[in-house]
Amino acid sequence: MITNNSLEHTIVKRLSEYRRLSGITQQELASRIGTKQPVISEFERMMNSPTLGFIERVANALGV
Repeated sequence: MITNNSLEHTIVKRLSEYRRLSGITQQELASRIGTKQPVISEFERMMNSPTLGFIERVANALGV
C-alpha cells in the first residue's frame, strides 16, 4: 500500500482525478493500456505500489 505522503500517492491521486475529470471510465483506461478494469481500480485505490512503467502507461493513455 502507498503511504499518503509519498510521491507515488500524489502521482496516482492526480492521474485518478484527471481520468475522472476527463470523463474516461476505468474500463476505457484499462482497454487503452491493455489491462483489466479491476487493475485500474486497485491502482486508483492505491492498493499496491505501482511500477514506474505502469504509471507511465497510465499517464500516456490519459495524454499527460
